[in-house]
Amino acid sequence: MYRTAACIGGCLLLVGVTLWGLVDVVNRPYLYLPTRVQPYGTSSFLALPRYTNGGFSLAKDTDGVLRPFPDRSTHAQGVIGNAVDIHLDSRGLLWVLDSGFIDTLRAPVKLNDARVLAIDADSGKVSFNIKYH
Repeated sequence: MYRTAACIGGCLLLVGVTLWGLVDVVNRPYLYLPTRVQPYGTSSFLALPRYTNGGFSLAKDTDGVLRPFPDRSTHAQGVIGNAVDIHLDSRGLLWVLDSGFIDTLRAPVKLNDARVLAIDADSGKVSFNIKYH
């Protein structure tokens, strides 16, 4: 009986904290919640889906500092709209699944078509851009 009550109490606490966090999230201009991490040498790549309008959705973590990858202009121009998944292959290509929709938390907006991008992990050059219509 005690274990069941403790389990239910813990679950309710978890749900409450999650709901409180979501209420706070709606008021933030940018929301960075990594959904995928790929280690690369002394750094890491992170997929940060754009739940709100603004910011960037693919980052490189070097020495504890998140920077847009490959650069901020790539995100501003819509080359990378909303990176929802990433994979780093053995050739050093970072494969990015871009849904094309941003602001998915409030009112989804189509920024571009869904696509798969292959970006060189060292240079940041887009090697492949496979669009889905």
